[in-house]
Amino acid sequence: MQLNRCIEMLRMSLMCTADVTSILAWEDPEVPLGRRADFGTFHRCRNFYKIEDWMSRHKVKD
Repeated sequence: MQLNRCIEMLRMSLMCTADVTSILAWEDPEVPLGRRADFGTFHRCRNFYKIEDWMSRHKVKD
């Protein structure tokens, strides 16, 4: 029962935070991977079903 609750909470969190915000990055030789990301952008909870619908309508055809 506890495992199901934890999985459900993870599912809800992932669906709520489906984030389509761009993350900007720039070259920085002083960091290990050579790039630094800017996470200081505004984020908000998204409607997962609208994102899923958009993905379905814009998928690459075979």
